Amino acid sequence: MVLKQICKIKKHYKGKVVSLCVDGLRQLCLRDKFSSNRNYAHLRKQMSAQIQDALANQSVIKFTKMQGLGNDFMVIDAIHQRIEFEASKIREWSDRYFGIGFDQLLVVENATQENVDFRYRIFNADGSEVQQCGNGARCFARFVYDKGLTDKTEITVETASGIIVLYIEELGMVRVNMGAPNFEPTSLPFLTNEKSEEYALNVLG
Repeated sequence: MVLKQICKIKKHYKGKVVSLCVDGLRQLCLRDKFSSNRNYAHLRKQMSAQIQDALANQSVIKFTKMQGLGNDFMVIDAIHQRIEFEASKIREWSDRYFGIGFDQLLVVENATQENVDFRYRIFNADGSEVQQCGNGARCFARFVYDKGLTDKTEITVETASGIIVLYIEELGMVRVNMGAPNFEPTSLPFLTNEKSEEYALNVLG
């Protein structure tokens, strides 16, 4: 996927509209008011050829942008397309100026456990994988339901922190059972000798 230039181009390709950010094409999208129709037609033809080359040499990733309470996500169905989630790629995609821009990347995968519908993976904008996100879970539920990946209104998913249950309710609302909270210091993570109801913190020495 080409992501490193500001210019955004939409073109029909094999019956689908593909949005691309293509290197070196910014000037070709700008029609100077003094240019002739002939020159403009030439630019359009050149631009079309470069788009075809970009599509031939780059993988096109299908994704959806979603948000929950202003927390925005790039959501990918990794069941029906094969994608390697490298940290460097995720950092490029998360860039709000030259990429797609998001707080977190949400990934839908096939479940690895019995009696579970999906595997739910979450990546921060820096490419690190994390355990949980409540706003993301609600978007995840709407995504798999709206995209027809399931017709269930009670969806069980596995995360890095365990199993959670997502509920599609009336009027399209989503409720999430995040499971019992885990306050073990090692799971937060939080450096301390033992678990306690209160912790004393030294600030600036």
